[in-house]
Amino acid sequence: MFCLYTAELAKAVARHGLKMHQNADDIQIYAYTTVDDARSAVDRFAMCLTDVEAWLRATPVCLD
Repeated sequence: MFCLYTAELAKAVARHGLKMHQNADDIQIYAYTTVDDARSAVDRFAMCLTDVEAWLRATPVCLD
């Protein structure tokens, strides 16, 4: 169920060219980059976090 719950989140992360690792109820978002491309990676990560925040606000929480 957790994978179904987070499927849209995975799509949002992929749109920014970042990677997402899921384990049980934990998610990590990360990127591989070169030193020359670090600034771009930071910018993509910041935009991704904005999308993650929007996803969190829009997604109902099940407390059962």
